[in-house]
Amino acid sequence: MTTKSFIPKSELLDWLRGSVKRRESVVLKVIADAHKEVITLRLSEGKLIYVDCEGRTPLEALLLLSECERVRFGYSSVRVSERRELMSAEGFLKWLDSAGENLEGALDAEIGASPRASEEGRWSGTLRGGSTRKGKAPLVAAVVAVAVLVVAFGLYLSTGFEAGDSVETRTSTASRKASARIDDARAALVPPSIVESTTWRAGQSYRLEGLVFVESGARLVIEPGVTVLGGPGSALIVTRDGSLHARGTALEPIVFTSAMAEGERASGDWGGVALLGNAPTNRGQTNIEGVPPGDPRSAFGGNDPGSNCGLIEFARVEFAGYELGQGNELNGLTLGGCGSQTIVRHIQVHRAHDDGVEIFGGTVNLKYIIVSQARDDALDWDMGWTGRVQFLVVQQHPDVGDAAFEGDNRKDEPEAEPVSQPRIYNATLVGSRNPNRDQRAMVVRHGSGGEFRNFLIAGFPLEAIDLRGELTTQRISSRMLSFGSIAMYLIGADGRTFFREESGENDDDGGFDEEHYFSRIASDIVLDAPPALGPKAWDLTEPDFAPIAAYVGAGSDSLPPEDDEFWEVSENYYGAVRYGDEENWTLGWTAYPEH
Repeated sequence: MTTKSFIPKSELLDWLRGSVKRRESVVLKVIADAHKEVITLRLSEGKLIYVDCEGRTPLEALLLLSECERVRFGYSSVRVSERRELMSAEGFLKWLDSAGENLEGALDAEIGASPRASEEGRWSGTLRGGSTRKGKAPLVAAVVAVAVLVVAFGLYLSTGFEAGDSVETRTSTASRKASARIDDARAALVPPSIVESTTWRAGQSYRLEGLVFVESGARLVIEPGVTVLGGPGSALIVTRDGSLHARGTALEPIVFTSAMAEGERASGDWGGVALLGNAPTNRGQTNIEGVPPGDPRSAFGGNDPGSNCGLIEFARVEFAGYELGQGNELNGLTLGGCGSQTIVRHIQVHRAHDDGVEIFGGTVNLKYIIVSQARDDALDWDMGWTGRVQFLVVQQHPDVGDAAFEGDNRKDEPEAEPVSQPRIYNATLVGSRNPNRDQRAMVVRHGSGGEFRNFLIAGFPLEAIDLRGELTTQRISSRMLSFGSIAMYLIGADGRTFFREESGENDDDGGFDEEHYFSRIASDIVLDAPPALGPKAWDLTEPDFAPIAAYVGAGSDSLPPEDDEFWEVSENYYGAVRYGDEENWTLGWTAYPEH
């Protein structure tokens, strides 16, 4: 008999990603039960796994499975004679109405048993592990087919279409209905304290007034497509013993934005999102900015490197960064003492009033991040952050903004431990090209270490990289600070001045010569590189950060480390987006509104 087990879908995805990264063969027969919130997977070794859809319909969860990295869907157990009919949305829906009720009985069948009549018509799919760049051609049609079928069925459930509608008509109708639900409905006012498990439902909008805390022991679940509106002075703060589960999708991202009407929104309209945890900082336990002094709910930091602040994925944070007072501001996304079990993926922070993403200590990792047009720094770290980042895009605004990166260890005690030492691979940093703005790509100071590789830097009008403080530059000789595989161009007022001369009163690093280090010592640094980005990289409303030059390919030492499953280890190219990719991860779920 087959073995059955029940696991959350998130755990399955983690297992699946690890398997395909290791190039293991993964074959899963997927059966979506339309009458339960469950997907059943038949593994090739003969086991059944029931996967919790976490509040979604089975086929919506199936669509999420299709977004797994290096995984593609294909047909396996649908009879050849039936495949053509099932390639159409109408045919699939017709089959589902007639055969879907018999799926439950088929789930208990032995893998080796002969299929019963009720099973012969069932639809299933196969997930195959391995690189998407090998053997893609036979699977392209299947990918498109499954995506169409899943989306069509999801739309059918949510909007009640007539059978004769085209897929295009259904999609546009669904979009209009979704917009109407959000625009026409009165946003639900969120209480200042969330003290029990709470779910914000898809298709709804919620309004924050003042600081809203997810309290100790509470769990906030935000479903795909939710819009969270922030009023003046508001913010969503997940305390270190609370939890957030905000998982949007590429088709339905979660949007945290200003409560002002479109066209009237501006950076700093509201506070933003803050996640607090118990991971170590070099200040011990401390308190986050932007919260009135003395409120114990603002505390973060502890002794748990894996401290789980929750999950936030496929989400946008817009027009945040409310200023409570001089030097006391919230950021777009703040991560204080968050540990390695926290999941932060596919996040865009747009037009933050202060920093886009600020990280205070902890070990949190980030992947697929866009920070667009922040008024201060795009990514700012402090207090001993030792996490990792892969695939990061920064776009600076021509009228505002400071550095793309500003990295500190600890301002008042640069030798404090743990030492800030993030590892960042595959970043595209786009400056404004405005000679009147003092914008740098990177400022590393106050004793921070770090590892920075596979960068594409362009358009910063002041200089590329500025290291400050003798202890900071000493981190290079101790190998706590390193740079490699970086291509840069259009730097400085003349487009070719990559580093500013520092002497006399301007010497802030004990005589360290950045130009000598980056041109003679650091590995695989390309100064005055041929243009790699097209004009659209500087477009403020519809940017495209994909390289246009085929030369982009980093050096032999640029492969991300193979120390765990976080890294995409084959991504040895400059920048956050691979040249020539058929899929640009920055497109589709993002937005760049001016107001």
